Amino acid sequence: YNRPTTIYFLPSGRIMNGSMISDWDDLPANTRLIIGYKGPFAVRKDHSAYRIAGAGYKELKTIYYLPSNRLLGGNRIQDFSRLQAGTLVFLPVAL
Repeated sequence: YNRPTTIYFLPSGRIMNGSMISDWDDLPANTRLIIGYKGPFAVRKDHSAYRIAGAGYKELKTIYYLPSNRLLGGNRIQDFSRLQAGTLVFLPVAL
C-alpha cells in the first residue's frame, strides 16, 4: 500500500504513489488504486502510446488514465490515434 509502485487516483484527479502519502486516515472515499505499476508517462504528439509501452500498448495490463478521470486497460481502447492530450500511461512493473 505504501510503495512507489502502488498508484492512487484521488477523486480530485490528483495522482499519488504510496510513498507520497503520509496521512492514510485522510485518503478520500472513492480513491482508486493500481498495484505494481510505474508511471505516469504522458501521451503527446511526439510520444505515442506505442513509443511509451512498446508492443504491450494494447494489453489489458497497460493502464491509461484519461483526462476524464477514467482508467482503461489498453485492450479497451478502440483507436489509439484519438487519445486525448493529457492521457497518462501506467506500465506494469516486471516482477
